[in-house]
Amino acid sequence: MEDYLIYNTIGDGKYPDSFKENYHCHILCRSGEMRFEAMENPFTAGPGDLVIWQMTTRISNVIYSDDFDADFLLISNPFLRRCSCVFLPWSMRTARSSVKYLGMQGSSA
Repeated sequence: MEDYLIYNTIGDGKYPDSFKENYHCHILCRSGEMRFEAMENPFTAGPGDLVIWQMTTRISNVIYSDDFDADFLLISNPFLRRCSCVFLPWSMRTARSSVKYLGMQGSSA
């Protein structure tokens, strides 16, 4: 298991619900829509929404619209336990993304 992974749904052909059992998911919606249930409540996310799924939260009934596009960061639980604040470069491989760099400087524990 990797400490963290960064994907784009269109550029990488991967979707966050495939990783929700092993990673905390941070999903930045670019276009389209994502519907899901968490804690027995329905949610809808669209362009500009940031969704965070913790591994301990039961996520179900995930549905993506045909035009759904999102960048997502996956973080493993062991990585979170080892590091309280880290510097993670966010370098997306898709030209569609306006996200070029995201970081918080700090030291790992």
